[in-house]
Amino acid sequence: MPFHEKKNYCFMDRLFIVLFVLPFLLSLTVAARPVNGSPSGTVPESMQDTVYSRQLLYNGRVWESRYQKILSHEFFMTRNPVSGTVTINGKTFDNTLLRYDIYTDELLILYGSDTFIQLNKEAVTSFTLDIDGTRYLFENFDNNNLNSPKGYGQVIYHGDIYLIKKHIKEIRKNAVENKYDSFNEGQSTWLVRGDVYYRLSGRKDLYRALNDRASEVKSFVRSRGLRFSIKEPESLILILEFYDSLKSKTRE
Repeated sequence: MPFHEKKNYCFMDRLFIVLFVLPFLLSLTVAARPVNGSPSGTVPESMQDTVYSRQLLYNGRVWESRYQKILSHEFFMTRNPVSGTVTINGKTFDNTLLRYDIYTDELLILYGSDTFIQLNKEAVTSFTLDIDGTRYLFENFDNNNLNSPKGYGQVIYHGDIYLIKKHIKEIRKNAVENKYDSFNEGQSTWLVRGDVYYRLSGRKDLYRALNDRASEVKSFVRSRGLRFSIKEPESLILILEFYDSLKSKTRE
């Protein structure tokens, strides 16, 4: 090999060491130094907590959109990420950007600028979504109970009993102009007493769920002239508050 070519190779070897090897050695040196007064080779507890929290929060898989060709969207109220909180394994994370995919019943969290992580549902206890000044609370209900709504349900009322609205979206084929598919949204209403889940379809179901105080509840409804609809579970809140007040008096 000509001498001038050998000089070029030697120069390139040294350049490689400077550009690639030296930064690596420096990183090791920095890692070995004490951080905020901590002993050499250890990581501060606050940093450990941060790393653990991020691992806990972003535990899931990258979400991919599969329904671009379907009109409307699969999310709760808006396709845009909204501010909220999420509780995972007993730890609550505030100021997160979330989307709730009703169609697949999965909670998504924004990771980076345009990537969403589908959170591990088994670890998520509850989450909230702040939309147009209203906070919506969702809890993860018992998948082991055959009669439960399964998965995430919106909590409408929580006293001694739960009132839950389960949101559902299905794909309707050729729903628009007989050629475009679209998402169709529905819901079901559930009442929970202890470990028993009641799916409410009409007034009889409500009184059956409150059977230990049914006569008193009926009298309360008549005396107040209350009008309520199972399809609008918010209209049941006064009735459930009254029922809980009766239970409280019994305990006294």
